[in-house]
Amino acid sequence: MEFSFFTIWLGFRFPIKGIGQTNWSYLLIAYAYIASILPVWLLLQPRDYLNAYQLVIGMLLMYIGLFIMRPHITAPVVNHAVKGAPSLFPFLFITIACGAISGFHNLVSTGTTSKQLEREPDALPIGYGSMLAEGLLAMVVLLACVSGISRVEWMHHYSSWQAASGLGAKMDAFVQGAGMFVSKVGIPLGLAKSFIVVMAVGFAMTTLDSGTRLLRYNLEELGDSLHVPFLKNRFIAALFAVMGIAYFGMMNVHGQPIGMTLWQLFGTTNQILAALGLLTVSIYLYRAGKPIIYTMIPMVIMMILTITAMSIKIKDNLNAHNVALIVVGIIILLLLLWLILESILAFRRHFKGAASNGK
Repeated sequence: MEFSFFTIWLGFRFPIKGIGQTNWSYLLIAYAYIASILPVWLLLQPRDYLNAYQLVIGMLLMYIGLFIMRPHITAPVVNHAVKGAPSLFPFLFITIACGAISGFHNLVSTGTTSKQLEREPDALPIGYGSMLAEGLLAMVVLLACVSGISRVEWMHHYSSWQAASGLGAKMDAFVQGAGMFVSKVGIPLGLAKSFIVVMAVGFAMTTLDSGTRLLRYNLEELGDSLHVPFLKNRFIAALFAVMGIAYFGMMNVHGQPIGMTLWQLFGTTNQILAALGLLTVSIYLYRAGKPIIYTMIPMVIMMILTITAMSIKIKDNLNAHNVALIVVGIIILLLLLWLILESILAFRRHFKGAASNGK
């Protein structure tokens, strides 16, 4: 598939010709490799700094436009007649992630954010404040999708599970609704939609290079734990990381990228990471002699939801004879159960140690 031109609207049209989708993929993979090996201060920090301004401006414009527009919610409270849709439980709880609870944020906060703090006390306002900001973003995204478009458009987007599936359909609903909000502050609708698209692409780029960097960290730690010297080299670890990304992103099976097949497990896997993050914090707080109820209760809830969701998905894949997803799903579930067992043993060891010291 070739893009005949890429249009940027700045009062004029500027065409960029001759770059196909495959070539863009190669360029993005090369960018991810370079970004993952460069020092954080050289690219990640300044790029995210600029993205932060873009996000704040975009959110302000969307919320101002929302209050000016004062739209009615066009979506029904609950739509039970969605053809092909899964059960709300546990699907709802493994789909709503960013803005509520997301396992990927465990990796980001421990892999990159924590390493950029000037002082440890800064962790609270930065960590908690950023999650409040993301909650505000999640809220305006939901409002854009349920009230920024007409009821006819909403029913078109969400007429069935198949109609709403795919990145294009999901992004289109948000771009249309958010663009309508922004246009209410006096910005032409076409330009408002373009701004929303650029903002979304900026976040995609952030996820791409941050995710690659985190994968590189994981490979380096595996190399250290398994005593594989060459994996501890950042250049080699980053190369393996982008090779994996390229394989899942560009290798096709039956005309569909392998990554899109594995994407079915993303929601569950992401929330498993969230549950494990809460479990890790609970163990830390327990060993420090601090209250753990605030982390244990949501951890138990997330564990139950993710184990249930993964079990249902494995059963569905068994019925569909999807061997790849069956194997990956079982491996993820076994790893989760293993880590839960290790955590229980860690609690017991600490409890016995504390009892012995008490005696």
